[in-house]
Amino acid sequence: MLAAFKYVLIPFIALFFIACANIFNTFGIKDRIDPSLPTIAQLRILPDVSEVAFEWDLPSDVRMINGYVIFRENAKGEFKKVAIVKNPFATHYYDKHLTPQTRYVYAISTIGRDGSISPRSTPVATTTSFIDPVTLFYASKEYARTIKLIWSPSANPSVTGYIIEREALKDNKHVFIKIGTTKDRFLSEYFDRNLADGTTYKYRIISQSFAKSLSLPSNVIEGRTRFLPDPIVNITATTDRPKQIYIEWDKSKDRDVVSYNVYYSSTLEGAYSLLANVKGNSYLDNLQSDGTTRFYKVSAVDIYKLESKLSVGAAKGRSLPKPTTPTIVTKSFANNIASFSWSKPSEARIKSYIVYRKAGFFKDPDKFEIDGNSFSDKEMKPGIKYTYSVSSVDDNGLVSLPSAPLTFEINNTNSNLELTPVPINPSIEPSHKVEHKHHPKNTTHKKQKSQKK
Repeated sequence: MLAAFKYVLIPFIALFFIACANIFNTFGIKDRIDPSLPTIAQLRILPDVSEVAFEWDLPSDVRMINGYVIFRENAKGEFKKVAIVKNPFATHYYDKHLTPQTRYVYAISTIGRDGSISPRSTPVATTTSFIDPVTLFYASKEYARTIKLIWSPSANPSVTGYIIEREALKDNKHVFIKIGTTKDRFLSEYFDRNLADGTTYKYRIISQSFAKSLSLPSNVIEGRTRFLPDPIVNITATTDRPKQIYIEWDKSKDRDVVSYNVYYSSTLEGAYSLLANVKGNSYLDNLQSDGTTRFYKVSAVDIYKLESKLSVGAAKGRSLPKPTTPTIVTKSFANNIASFSWSKPSEARIKSYIVYRKAGFFKDPDKFEIDGNSFSDKEMKPGIKYTYSVSSVDDNGLVSLPSAPLTFEINNTNSNLELTPVPINPSIEPSHKVEHKHHPKNTTHKKQKSQKK
């Protein structure tokens, strides 16, 4: 019985593979042609940008067929299957993902119920179309670090957006790269940001359809970012102001410049730090120190917040230094009166002098402002050490460093006179500024009110 079943099963398997071979053979290269099958008299074609639509009439007897095979000619002139329509009543199909502006040739056959195919229809040639490039393309030339792109919307209703491309250098070749997209046919504006100052860029626009078909590129146009303001010139800085430096420069000729940044450094080649932003073309640097040197550079800032490069070179300024310290040249002691004089510095700005008189070690020094260059102390007491020094005062109220200290001491039996060297940190310091001047009638001491440091 098993042997009988074997003889029945073998023919069945053979028939099964033959049937399958006929079905699967429709996907192969060599098809069995059945001239008795109905053929398609005419294949009508409607091309688009990247798709081709087909239409045909039903054959005379659809009972003999299971569907249709669509062929497309390749570059070698061979017809290859591109689609199988498994419905004998179908009369439409489309081929997609094609290349725009390309010639294609198609034909169609019917598929018999046994998997054979009819002779192909008469080949029909067609050429895919294209989406017209956008027109009226404009690129701005006045925005800061940004270029605005505007173009006329595509007239093709299948367009769903645009691809924006900018020229770039890649592998030593100028190529266009995608930098952005828009998502609607009527959204025909794009801003390219974070660009270099005063630089020209080239752009083109490509339309894209809902089927991802691309238009021809637009004309290439140039856009440019705004130039930086011109550097500031003719910067000057004063050297004769007490505790201040006045900086001035030529006003920018750029009408869009609205302010200036002032930078300073303690050295010519050092790092410059922002000091101030001002509207006018000058600045007063209040240092509150004497003889301080600074170097200055200035930049212009426009309404777009673009800042020019720093000025070439720097202006050197200095606050007025302290006047020259007097030098004590004579000293004497007689009849319990200490007297000394000093040389007058040659600076014309020195108008008076301050004599510092310190009695003992703990009391604050007395200060005497005089116009002459000598001093006598008639109020000395025995057993007390007196220390004197002198500072110059200029017409701005600046006080020099004190001279080398001079000491006197009256003993009960005799007197000592000593001139000591200048210490590293003198115990007698000048006041910052003498507000109320006292003019003695002679060179004997006229005491001012003591001040604490």
